[in-house]
Formats: sequence, structure tokens, C-alpha cells
Amino acid sequence: MEYNGNKYESDLDQEGISYFYLSDDKWAYSSTGLYFGNSEADYIATNTFSLNITGPHFYQTARLSPSSLKYYGLCLLNGNYNVKLHFAEIMFSNDQTFSSLGRRIFDVSIQGRKYLSDFNIMEEAGGVGEGIVKDFNVDVNDNSLEIHLYWAGKGTTAIPNRGVYGPLISAISVTPNFKLSPSKGLSAGAIVGIVVAVLFVILILILFVLRKMGFLLGGKNHKDKGKIRIKNQTGVSDDEM
Repeated sequence: MEYNGNKYESDLDQEGISYFYLSDDKWAYSSTGLYFGNSEADYIATNTFSLNITGPHFYQTARLSPSSLKYYGLCLLNGNYNVKLHFAEIMFSNDQTFSSLGRRIFDVSIQGRKYLSDFNIMEEAGGVGEGIVKDFNVDVNDNSLEIHLYWAGKGTTAIPNRGVYGPLISAISVTPNFKLSPSKGLSAGAIVGIVVAVLFVILILILFVLRKMGFLLGGKNHKDKGKIRIKNQTGVSDDEM
């Protein structure tokens, strides 16, 4: 889908226990951990309470992990980027029932630096079903970006049921804070250099073939035997050598 000029790719893979996923060499994620008391818990959250969610449609779903969730941006140009993390709490209800008592708390680091500590989506956004964006400017120096969301053992673990805790995120966008220049292709000097190199190789191959055929000095001898004149006692005769 597209939102605010950015195109978002879907992330609906259901795997989560010690799992690594790669999408077309552009981005990837890794998830580790097992939910206490519920090994069958989902790693994709949906709006199960029919919450009236504010914001774009991607807040209707989210990825979550019981322990550690890492996203990777791959093959990026080095430079400064704006990273937007989209959150909405969709696994707790907004009524006065037991399902509204859950508390999700986790930390967020980008490129190894902690940006969010004891982050609670519901408190930051002002309630469940409310979208919130956290954005940061970060540097990419080795052509890759790492976003790490991880549970630090805080919050509830069994409300509204077992396995509802740990980091949760709805969407991510990464945009450069610098102007992308169009590719200029090969320079004239580089093209000339490549052409000269190719012609040189062709010339060497031609000379090698001619020498093997005996047309150049040092090549193999002709098959025909030459004749020399030998003087013997009876006179001069032609013999072959």
C-alpha cells in the first residue's frame, strides 16, 4: 500500500521462533523467543476487538515477538536517514473488562543505540487503537540498517491471554535525508580504457593463433620435408632429410 508518498510492502509471514526472513534483498527480519505457557501463540497480531483504529490501514495488523525482533534495511547508500516506526496497540480492549488491563512494555534500539526505553504504546498514544509514530534520524555507514525491538521482562504476560507481551510494531518507513543523484553511467575515459583493453586481448589471441599455425618466427615447422644436395663419390644427387 501507499501512504504519505511511501510504498509499504506486506510483512505477513507467520514464522517467529528463531526465524530469519529475507525479502528480495531489500529488507529482512529476525525473530526469537517462545511465549510462556503458549507455544502456539501467533506472531502476527490483528484487530481482534474490532477497535475503531485511527490512522492508515496498516494499523489493523502488527508483528510481535516474545523476546527479540530485528528489522534490517539492506544495500542502502551510506548517509543520514529518517526512520519512522508506526505503532498501535490492538491486542487489548478499550472497555472496563479484564482484557483492558494488559500492559506492553519494551525497548527500541537503532544501529545499536537505544532510542526508546520502557516504551508503552497505549500510554504514549493515549489509548488502544490509537496510532502513534516515533521518528529518528540515524546514520548508515556500512550500507545496512538495524532496528531492534526487544522485551526487557516488564509489563503483563497473560492479559487478555497468555502470549500477549513483547515488542509490537505495525509499520516501518526509511527515507534518506539527502538528495539521490541519478546514475551517470561510465565516463568517457572508462569506456576508452575498456575498449583498448578488449582490443589488446584480441590482438594477443590473433598473434598466438598465427604463431601456432607457423606463420610467425618460432612457430611449428611445415610438414613438407626440405631437400639438400649431397656430394658423394659418384657425383651429385638429391636426397631428402
